[in-house]
Amino acid sequence: MLPLLYVGIISFFTSVSITNVITREYLRYTYENKLNKELYKKKSLVKFNKYIRVKKIPSIMDLSYNSLSELWYNKDDYELFNKEYIFFKKFNSL
Repeated sequence: MLPLLYVGIISFFTSVSITNVITREYLRYTYENKLNKELYKKKSLVKFNKYIRVKKIPSIMDLSYNSLSELWYNKDDYELFNKEYIFFKKFNSL
């Protein structure tokens, strides 16, 4: 009678533990799949082009003064940017 009781207790605990492990792993698997689908489903705001474009910038030695002035901003450009920024900042704050 006592060994039959031990067999019953052991079989009960093994069935509960096996069921618990299987259920937990199944739920984890389905949750991770659902989460991955939602993450990859979202559309990115950044769009990448399939083709790569390269622009060669020559060295300073090869550039003339006119091309340097076109390549970099000067003081007048900076002041214009600053005035526009201040204007739009005031305009948008209203």
